[in-house]
Amino acid sequence: MPLPLRAAGGHRLPPRAADALVAGLVLLVVAVWSLAGARSAGEPPLRTALGWALLVAACGVLYLRRRRPVAVAAATLLACVVYYPLTAQDGPLMISFAVALYTTAAEGRFAAAVALAAVTLLAVGVGEIRQQPGHRQIDDTSLAMLAGWLISLVAVGRAQRTRLAYLHEVEQRALAAEREQEARAWQSATEERLRIARELHDVLGHTGCRLRAYSSFLWCRAFCSLATTASPYRRWPCTRGSSVTSYRFT
Repeated sequence: MPLPLRAAGGHRLPPRAADALVAGLVLLVVAVWSLAGARSAGEPPLRTALGWALLVAACGVLYLRRRRPVAVAAATLLACVVYYPLTAQDGPLMISFAVALYTTAAEGRFAAAVALAAVTLLAVGVGEIRQQPGHRQIDDTSLAMLAGWLISLVAVGRAQRTRLAYLHEVEQRALAAEREQEARAWQSATEERLRIARELHDVLGHTGCRLRAYSSFLWCRAFCSLATTASPYRRWPCTRGSSVTSYRFT
């Protein structure tokens, strides 16, 4: 699974923009280095054109390094295998394979990265063994350094993969904790609203009952007063200390 690429400051770069930037930088470095070495290397124009075509192709295919890491690493390795025996100058085209190999390990294709590194060392070793004595291009020390270089690339890519996976997990945990905190805050606010609503319901209900009772008391008292004034010789229930006339509003 591809992990998000972060730039300095924590901002995420678009994957395609990052890949295009890396491919452009590698092409610039390789082209400048090759132009500097081409002044002293005399070779036929056809070989020069083929060398530059391989150089541009190997650097341009790095644009697909995150989407097709194994295929890009194999393509850059094949370009190096064809480029170095073909041209008279030893340009830094190996940088493109180094970037592709690192990306293969960083994208989680550890077994493929190890296999490509092993194939590279085996091909270089077989090629040097087949050379005649005194015509070797790489001595034993350089071969050992190449092996260490390839192992370091695979190891650093694997470490970067682990680091990005850890940061991604930490970010997901932080987001989950934030969502849980928001859910708890929303639940607390909902419970507080329900409590306030219940209190308002009780207060308003009690006040309404008191108002209703007091209004009934006032109406009955007024009615009894009018009835007593109209017929003082008639006994009314409300004038004999009934529960309505003895009601006290508190």
